[in-house]
Amino acid sequence: MSKTCYVCREVFGPMSLKTSRSRFKIMGLPAPEGMGEVDRVCAKCIKKIHAEQMKKIRLEQFKRRIIS
Repeated sequence: MSKTCYVCREVFGPMSLKTSRSRFKIMGLPAPEGMGEVDRVCAKCIKKIHAEQMKKIRLEQFKRRIIS
């Protein structure tokens, strides 16, 4: 198991929240490019990835409303 975040390379502490690639599928988020099964992502980066995904969804919905 990795001891650093795959995205930001921050070292995990003993109480750090970590997320694996399989958890991305459960949450419905795209995993970072090249992330393997043993790689982990910190909670801070998960929040960033989630926020970016939500922006994309909102933008797509806005575009659909304009076109309709």
